[in-house]
Amino acid sequence: MIGARRMHEELGFEGETASRNRIARLMARHGIRGIPIAKSLRYKPSGLRPLGLRNHLERGVAP
Repeated sequence: MIGARRMHEELGFEGETASRNRIARLMARHGIRGIPIAKSLRYKPSGLRPLGLRNHLERGVAP
């Protein structure tokens, strides 16, 4: 259904009128599929302080 959403949006910009379900049905009938967009994953290792930052309040430091 992801491909039908984008196709519906593109056709709407071009002035064509059709429901998203109709577009999905026509795409399925003709074997047209959307290409998924890969999401970039951003993560940081937990518990590690980024380099270059000081602990100004001295919290979390055992005496």
